[in-house]
Amino acid sequence: MTMATMGKGLKILAGVGLAAAVAAAGWWGWQRLRGTPEASEADSGPPAAFALADCKARLFDGSPAIAVMFTQALAGGQDFGKLLTATESATNEDADKAKPVEARWVLGDNPRVLYLPYVKPERKFRVKLAGELAARAGATLATPQTCEVASEAMPDAYYFASRGTVLPAEINGGLPVVTVNTPQVDVQFLRIRPENLSAFLDQVGGRRDRPRAASYEEGSEEYEGGYYYEDPGRRLKGTTSGYVLDQLRGMSDSVYIGRFTTDERPNRRNVSFLPVERIKELQEPGIYVAVMNTPGRFGWDYQVTHFYVTDIGLHLRRHAAQIDVFATSLKSGSALTGIELTLVDEAGKAVQQASSDGQGHAVFTQKLDKARVVLAKRGKEMSVLSLGDAALDLSEFDAVGHPSRNNKLFVYAGRDLYRPGESFQASVLARDADGRAWTKPVPLTLSLKKPDGSNAATLLVRPGATGAGYYQQALTLPADAPTGRWQLQARVDPAAKQPDAQWSFQVEEFLPERMKLQLSAPEAVLTGDAELSVDVQGDYLYGAPASGNRVQASLYSERQVNPLARQLPGFIFGDFADDKAKKRGDASDTELDDKGHASLSFKPELTERSSPMLLRTSVALLESGGRPVVRSLERSWWPAEQLVALRPLFDRNVVQEGGMAEFEITRVDAAGKFHPAADLQLKLIYEERQWYWRYDDSRGWHSGFNTQEELVEARQIKLDKRSKIALPVRWGRYRLEIADPGTQETLRYGFYAGWGAQDADDVGNRPDRVQLKLEGAPFKPGQKAKLEIKPPHDGEALVTVEGDRVLWSERLSVKARGTTVEIPVAEDWKRHDLYITVAAFRPGSQGDKVTPARALGLVHLPLWREDRKPKVELVAPPKATPEQALPIKVKVPQLAGKSAMVTVSAVDVGILNITRYKTPDPQDFFFGKHRYGADLLDLYGKLIEKMEGNAARQRFGGDAGKRDTQSMPRKVLLVDLFSGPVLLDAKGEATVSFKLPDFNGTLRVMAVVSSPDSYGSAQAETVVAAPLVAELSMPRFLSPGDKATIALDVSNLSGSAREVKVRLEAEGPLRVAAQPEPVQLADKQRKVLSFQVEATEAAGLVPIKLHVQAGDLKLTREAALQLQPLTPPVHELRRTRLEPGATLKLEPGLLDGYWGGSASATLSLSDSPPIDIREQVKGLLGYPYGCLEQTTSSAYPLAMIDEEAAKAFGMTPVPREERAKRLDTAFGRLAGMQQAKGGFGLWSNTSPYEAWLTAYVTGFLQDAKDAGFAPPESMMTRAMDNLLEQFQRSPGQQTQPPKDPKRDDKGRVASYSDIELIRIAHQRFAEAAHAGYILARAQKAPLATLKTLHDQYRGNARSPLPLIHLGLALKLMGDETRAKQALDEGVKRAYGINPALAPVQEWWWWEEWLGDYGSRVRDQALAYALLTRHGIQHERREGLLFDLASDFDRRRYFSTQERLALFLAVRSAHGQAGGEGWSASLQTAAAAPEALAGKETAQRDIPGAKLKAGTVVKNEGKGSLFVEVHAQGYPTKPLPPQADSIVVERSLFTTSGKPVTTRQFTTGEMYIVRLRATAKRPIKDGLIVDRIPAGFEVENLNLSQGPQAGEFEVDGQNIAQANANARIVHTEYRDDRFVAAAQLDGNPLDVYYLVRVVTPGRYQVPAPFAEDMYRPELRGIGKAEGEITVLNKK
Repeated sequence: MTMATMGKGLKILAGVGLAAAVAAAGWWGWQRLRGTPEASEADSGPPAAFALADCKARLFDGSPAIAVMFTQALAGGQDFGKLLTATESATNEDADKAKPVEARWVLGDNPRVLYLPYVKPERKFRVKLAGELAARAGATLATPQTCEVASEAMPDAYYFASRGTVLPAEINGGLPVVTVNTPQVDVQFLRIRPENLSAFLDQVGGRRDRPRAASYEEGSEEYEGGYYYEDPGRRLKGTTSGYVLDQLRGMSDSVYIGRFTTDERPNRRNVSFLPVERIKELQEPGIYVAVMNTPGRFGWDYQVTHFYVTDIGLHLRRHAAQIDVFATSLKSGSALTGIELTLVDEAGKAVQQASSDGQGHAVFTQKLDKARVVLAKRGKEMSVLSLGDAALDLSEFDAVGHPSRNNKLFVYAGRDLYRPGESFQASVLARDADGRAWTKPVPLTLSLKKPDGSNAATLLVRPGATGAGYYQQALTLPADAPTGRWQLQARVDPAAKQPDAQWSFQVEEFLPERMKLQLSAPEAVLTGDAELSVDVQGDYLYGAPASGNRVQASLYSERQVNPLARQLPGFIFGDFADDKAKKRGDASDTELDDKGHASLSFKPELTERSSPMLLRTSVALLESGGRPVVRSLERSWWPAEQLVALRPLFDRNVVQEGGMAEFEITRVDAAGKFHPAADLQLKLIYEERQWYWRYDDSRGWHSGFNTQEELVEARQIKLDKRSKIALPVRWGRYRLEIADPGTQETLRYGFYAGWGAQDADDVGNRPDRVQLKLEGAPFKPGQKAKLEIKPPHDGEALVTVEGDRVLWSERLSVKARGTTVEIPVAEDWKRHDLYITVAAFRPGSQGDKVTPARALGLVHLPLWREDRKPKVELVAPPKATPEQALPIKVKVPQLAGKSAMVTVSAVDVGILNITRYKTPDPQDFFFGKHRYGADLLDLYGKLIEKMEGNAARQRFGGDAGKRDTQSMPRKVLLVDLFSGPVLLDAKGEATVSFKLPDFNGTLRVMAVVSSPDSYGSAQAETVVAAPLVAELSMPRFLSPGDKATIALDVSNLSGSAREVKVRLEAEGPLRVAAQPEPVQLADKQRKVLSFQVEATEAAGLVPIKLHVQAGDLKLTREAALQLQPLTPPVHELRRTRLEPGATLKLEPGLLDGYWGGSASATLSLSDSPPIDIREQVKGLLGYPYGCLEQTTSSAYPLAMIDEEAAKAFGMTPVPREERAKRLDTAFGRLAGMQQAKGGFGLWSNTSPYEAWLTAYVTGFLQDAKDAGFAPPESMMTRAMDNLLEQFQRSPGQQTQPPKDPKRDDKGRVASYSDIELIRIAHQRFAEAAHAGYILARAQKAPLATLKTLHDQYRGNARSPLPLIHLGLALKLMGDETRAKQALDEGVKRAYGINPALAPVQEWWWWEEWLGDYGSRVRDQALAYALLTRHGIQHERREGLLFDLASDFDRRRYFSTQERLALFLAVRSAHGQAGGEGWSASLQTAAAAPEALAGKETAQRDIPGAKLKAGTVVKNEGKGSLFVEVHAQGYPTKPLPPQADSIVVERSLFTTSGKPVTTRQFTTGEMYIVRLRATAKRPIKDGLIVDRIPAGFEVENLNLSQGPQAGEFEVDGQNIAQANANARIVHTEYRDDRFVAAAQLDGNPLDVYYLVRVVTPGRYQVPAPFAEDMYRPELRGIGKAEGEITVLNKK
């Protein structure tokens, strides 16, 4: 389609009126744009510089035309026939054969465009212009001009003109169709059957989220149309395939077929109206599908639309327990009385019926959850509204606040930031919608949700004895709690899908801040070259100024797309070219003065920018030990005092191609005040990108594009109020420019027309706005709220008051100039989510071609509750001393003599400041502004627009028949004191006392007061400081070989000068160098002392004691420092077989390579291949991550190992009560991952369905129940029902692998596609066989399905396990013959795609992976366990265990699946060896031998001392003895680099993106770390771990108030965008490392994080590593790096 301005020009519509732009592809690009009667047209004037701009092929009145464009408007009185001549010829003919064209020049509505209309299509035209051709302003071309252009083709075409579906009755003239050179069309009409109405509307409408479109500047090929594909035919709008139409047969009937004659004028686009309102067969109420074709054409696709004719306009308000429907005439805009309204369910059955009253209002309250459609009828007239459609978009209305609930639950705590493993108290106040206590309190259900949405715990909490409706619950976070945003959900009804309240908190490995840092700067917007001045104030939280402390600062600037987001939501300012103008710079370090103050000055240097710019200054105040407290301050810079802004009236920078690109335009100052402009210059430019591929020696093949621009529209506009414009666009990229001569600034906005635009059915229609002004708030019952209404057009308005339903409504006539209404405030409006809404309806009429419309206004209605807001006086000492009592007094005189209570918290401000935590405010929660809780739906966005055209004549027609992410323990003092509920006495007073810990800092004391109906809160701060303050600044950890400088801040607050002596004591693994000399301190003086310490071993937490003495003042402070290894843990397995009489001497130095505290050795003896079951169980129970598989595998041993079995395995028994408690936790986690249909997702119930794991989890639940535990019956039932449904479908989901795959010279399958087909076939068979086995255990597996899998698909198995599953299922269901065959094949089936070559071939690990969470180890172990469990005696059964031994020799690491399988195998093998058993002796040095014997595996721990002394094992029996020695620990030396499976690299960069090569760093510096991981085979569940050197700290971006990731770039890559890569699933910022869970493959994955240099010293640098969480033998270890040095800046 070509660009089509056709002289129909640009209109500027004042206010919020909108041109009646039509909506069908191909139609609206050329149809005349008409303003509404209410809209005023802004003044237009000529631009400067008269010249010929271009010649283009265009359409004029729907026909081909030549458009000659000029830079100024032409004078209208000229004889254009003499001044312009044109000739035409065939496109391939020479110019001398051209023939003259009749002079019929027409000046367009846009006077700068001159048209030669009605030319022949596909012809070449040459236009000559005389120099005398004049502009309206008098200028001439001066010299003759010539241009050449070819007219566009006009191929035959026909389609429906509108994307609307509702045809307003007696207004539009019929159903509009567009035809080009198509004189006749055949149309078949189908009527949707009433019972299929819901299903049909769900197909053609409903909400469908699409991928977010790329930004204009991304420049990617994907942006050219988005490459998002959904078959548009499914919507039954536009081109639709016969296949889709064929699917309508089951829900529709063909009622009419007709042939219609359309406008026959050739070579032009014509609009004709099908007279659907006059055809008898189409007058029955219902939705019709129109299928259009041309006579004699039989194709694969058709032009289709669906519609219905009605005058019933439906407008709906959907609340949780009530739906209010309003019926309004589309023609008159008045209420419709007596409309029969029905709620219809998905089966087409009536759920509830009602009739509209005198205001067109009807109410529904029953079975709302079953309703899918609202159906309205009046005689043979019908209207319909799908409840699945997107609600109106209210994002630009002020409708936010607290959640709207009938049950108000105020959840609070003393803070919202915790470390893993912490315990804390959560409080809940339960009230009704008006904040009044319930008459009968009920238990609450609390659900603790992890960051991935899975359930961590579910608790039933009963109301406490103290207070009205007060609940208190202690919560303990797991030690391995994942970091991130957690949620505590509270429900009155435990079965409710939506919680009544949701309180979120952060879990991070943080340290409390010791200083407070305040930044201040003038609030005014900066302009020109003005400087940003910032005042800095830093103080220690124990009261002393941070005098002399170092300050670092940076300034970052970036384009501020909307600096007035609150006043002008959705508007865009500036130039998109400034998106690339990001700039960051560091200021020179400075020091705070004696009062802790400093002044900073920044010069932004932004005068070249045309956009508002955000200025963010980040300031870091360094503690004496180097750890920073960071704060940021933001201000705006404007290039001029007033700026033009526009708001696109479409989403995501993408508009429908061939549609109208609509915008609002305004011009405002920095306060949002409007300023008029007389001569804004507007240009719309089409950008055509021509892509290319090029090759050069330096870059190889690379792509790019050239851009050609076409000026589509240029005009001067007068802006005297906020106005609208609508511009016709075709497919492609556009740039809208609006230049403001008054400021010399130009707004530039880029957008795209085409695929990727949101369909009107996908996004909520954005309504025009009604301006509302409410006077007299807040309101008491009986008062009248005075509301001024200013709609964009005259008409009738529906005014409502809403809370949890519509409470009051009235219709009245309104005028655009303003109307006032008084609303009586009723006594029973006792809630605080009240809103007044106004829907103003514009009626349609036949004469002026106005489409009916509605506009919306919304304003909060606050109620007076001042008598229930008592003033709380909180009296807390301004100063206190550590380890003493802190008395607190709460006074609430207004509640004297009333039942009331208070809870008091005292929390370290150093924690609260990290998240800027606000004191809990129950007054605001219960009485403050609440969000608007209803969904608004109506059909006004689906109307078929009025347009110009001719009536079509009817010819004929009639009826028709995570690993390594668990942190080591930390000792961190976190002060959070809580009183619990305390009753107020008769005076309204209460006293609380806290015993303070050994703490120096500031406590915020927070009081929350509540009575049955009144609330208040208050806060105060208490500075806690000893006369002598001594604070150590230590690194978070040290590793062996590290040497660190520990800083000691000593402050004398005793009131007199003192000599201070200090001594630091630590245990052996932490060596302390010489102690500092005594120092003299004046009163209020602070000095920094330092200690040199060295870590000699990885010993865990090492206690530290600090002794300080200053005369009679003595102080002892205790701390602890974590000493941990540099490397991840390592496991070594050594196996051998001893024949009778043979001996084995254990290697004395076996544990020499490990740190002593972590090293252990275990000896296992058996007459069958031994497995160290203790280590497998320990590995399971200690696994830190909790996805579906890991949660199940980790819980399995709890169900299977009772106390007796634990003793038999040499393990520490776990009491049954503790096992039951842990299993209940596991069941709760699994419940959070169970989907609605009973299956399970990997991380949560919203994750994709996991077929193999669903069967695995269900089997675990069966085993737990068999062991006497109590998994939830509902969870088991739903899981089994889902398995049965999926299993019955499984034969149809099987695939056939290639019969003869191509192989290379080694016999290996050579084709990747063949490997994938083989793998998929195995995976689907394995999933089905597993499900069949689990069902067969319960005698629920359909035998016919089992037989089909056996007879047709068992050859797909590439592992023994699926065949064992299938064979056992057949046996359990009674088919012994097939069972034996499957089991025989199973025990003989080798593992892998190329089993004969495993494991020596290069690609063995890749080809071993079969996609079902398995491995050779897992499948052989589980196969053995299953055979043993079911008593299957087979000659090859024991051979499976022997096969496992060879794999153990090669493996160091095991996944949770493998650990669980090995555990089950050994458990099954217990007592299965038979015979006489085995006997052996164990002798250490000269001691007497220890006799060992048994029929089962025996295990012994061998201490390191015994190994050194010499330990010998001897086989004393008659058969072979299998010996396994398992050594594990943290190596003393770094692991060698490993890159055979994963290549992981670490690079360090400055904040300006430059590579860092130095090994010497300075405290306070910040760096960017890039981790690049590349896997040599796909790894779905990869884990990248980077342990940092002890002198560094990871910058936690979840908590940071400093620089943001988006400020930094490395090698042209923005690190925030890089970390948003969809392959990165999860990131964590830990004390000692950064962790990323990600999908790895052959394409390098870059992950970034920030580090700060904190503690002086010399440190070892650990190597990064990466691994597959489920195949940990697939790992990579980065290169070791040399030692680094950290210095204090002088």
